[in-house]
Amino acid sequence: MLLSQQRLTARIGDIFASYPKNSGLFRWYVPEGNQYLVGSAREGIRQILSHAGVKRVGIPAYTCHVVRDAVHQAGSAAVFYDSGVIAEVNEIKKIINRVDAIILCYNYGLLPDIIAIADLCKKHKVVLIEDCAQAFGAKFGGKLVGSFGDYAVYSFGISKNIGFCGGLILSSKEMKLSKLRPYPKRKLYSLVMKVMLAPILFNRFVYPLFFPILSSHLHQETTRLNYAFPSLAKKAILHQLNRYDMIMATRARNYLFCKENIKVVDSEWSDPARLYLTLRVKNRDELRKRLLKEGVDMGEMLTFHCLDGVSPKARKAEEEVLTFALYRPLWEVKYLVKVLSNGSY
Repeated sequence: MLLSQQRLTARIGDIFASYPKNSGLFRWYVPEGNQYLVGSAREGIRQILSHAGVKRVGIPAYTCHVVRDAVHQAGSAAVFYDSGVIAEVNEIKKIINRVDAIILCYNYGLLPDIIAIADLCKKHKVVLIEDCAQAFGAKFGGKLVGSFGDYAVYSFGISKNIGFCGGLILSSKEMKLSKLRPYPKRKLYSLVMKVMLAPILFNRFVYPLFFPILSSHLHQETTRLNYAFPSLAKKAILHQLNRYDMIMATRARNYLFCKENIKVVDSEWSDPARLYLTLRVKNRDELRKRLLKEGVDMGEMLTFHCLDGVSPKARKAEEEVLTFALYRPLWEVKYLVKVLSNGSY
């Protein structure tokens, strides 16, 4: 037996069923504003930076590398502010006078003190871009993420809060997007196959045969994805939105059980999306080996790095963070907690 680090929310029925009758489901999880569907969240960031004419962008030193890549693709310069898993106001203050925009990334669905950061950006007339790629449906002070900045971007990548492919831009101003190519059919076929095979490959008895490939494949795609949003993806996402309250409730239940029994990375500021259970451990490699022997694949996020190579908090996060997807049966989470409780971490 081996419990996989990742879990998909998409089902076969989401892809092959007809369009749901209620196509306005986004309004429950995305604030009001101008919405634009694009082929990926990183393309959304590029479009935002190009539209806003941003030259220098502050980004967290610890986050997914596609954020930095999107900044470069937009022709902007990245200015890093030090961060661990959760961004800190004091670190953003250090660079606020050197940038035209701040990208605030909600890593693993956890939120910082958004209001303080938004106020800081307004004071210095800096554009605030909320990266909600892992925080779809999260709230801060009762308001949905995406409500606090000038722009927000969401991801529907296959391992995200609801997943298949594509992204969403939310803007307080109307935007004219640059022309995008059609989403390649071969990529869509590949995603369909992943969704169809996931119930088999992520089965706890089958997964040990495939985990060296599967544990990295879902979050290692680094192509630019400057494509339009495919209609097949819209249908898949809308079907998942029909049950997203249940998906969030499952994650919240599992997260609270973990929080009551082990030390987790938590956000004091928010009602987070709880995409992942997140741990900070100094002996990460040793612990991960022990967990694998006990039947749990709790791993590092391979696309998350200390992007500037030097920021102390970001380097520490890169070396210490372990994650485990929370959309799963409670018994699996209880088993993980039991294994963790049997040794120090």
